[in-house]
Amino acid sequence: MSEKKLVSFNNFTIVNKIVKDRAIVSNESESSIIENIIIKDLLPENKEGRFIVENVLYGDNGGIKKTLEVIFQNNEAGLNFKSKYDNLLPIVEFAKTQQLYSNSVLTGKEPELHHCISQVKGVIGRLEELSNEKNDINYKEEAKWGKELLHEMETQVQFSRLINFYALLTHSWEDLKNYSITYRLLFDLVKLNDDWNDNAANRIELAELIRTVSRDWN
Repeated sequence: MSEKKLVSFNNFTIVNKIVKDRAIVSNESESSIIENIIIKDLLPENKEGRFIVENVLYGDNGGIKKTLEVIFQNNEAGLNFKSKYDNLLPIVEFAKTQQLYSNSVLTGKEPELHHCISQVKGVIGRLEELSNEKNDINYKEEAKWGKELLHEMETQVQFSRLINFYALLTHSWEDLKNYSITYRLLFDLVKLNDDWNDNAANRIELAELIRTVSRDWN
């Protein structure tokens, strides 16, 4: 069922002429021409990205948290324990920034917590491997910090700050972006936060990020 929305234009004359011409040439209604132009400008061209924005971010019972869950869960589904895409850093940084303003506090009763801990261990293990492979003390220091964060999550979970785990990933992003375990951990971090600021500005920002990164999705 089609719905109506009254729209006014500051430059009505030129818009009206262009839309009429396009409608004649394409044999479509003027409203279809306007709708297609708006959708092309606001939604991702990539089918997967467009589906996520249209049906998850702006879908019923969707929103920012659900959208990030879907993106990270989908991206862990690559072959041979690899990620599907490796260009999600802008979306990871978005989630990290949103986490900064969250008032969510862990209680230890979260169903995702045990799985999250196992993924943190996996990331630490990968950092230790990188330290040995590249003989780089920076990876060793990151692994050490990861162990400190892990210990806190296991023993004093109420003091654990999820943003630190985002930072653990982004600090070594170029080496972790291709591994499915990275996105399994990101999925858990999103699930564990129950205080997402789901407002118009943040939804628009996330939609634009999806539109940008999905241009490179095949």
